[in-house]
Amino acid sequence: MDIREGSDEERTFLQAFEDCSLPAAAFHHRDHVRVAWIYLQTFPLLEALNHFILGLRRFAITIRSRRSTTRRSPGPSYSSSTSDPSDSLRPAGKSSSDAIPTF
Repeated sequence: MDIREGSDEERTFLQAFEDCSLPAAAFHHRDHVRVAWIYLQTFPLLEALNHFILGLRRFAITIRSRRSTTRRSPGPSYSSSTSDPSDSLRPAGKSSSDAIPTF
């Protein structure tokens, strides 16, 4: 990606975003807006949106895969003697047959 009139700091930041080397803990709302602004200053609107959407998806997928490989903890386990974990989501007096529909 070529930032024609951006600073070295902007180029470095955007490169880290695009190659997913930016730590997830360092990527906050302000940084989302910063990436969008850099793209808007560099490309026409629709192209900037496309770069932003694809970059954000790639970044999120990369971060998610990093987390899943570093944390291999199993989900909660329920013994057969406990009630259905979704019971807490049902209004009082409703039975399992009145469960929330799945789509």
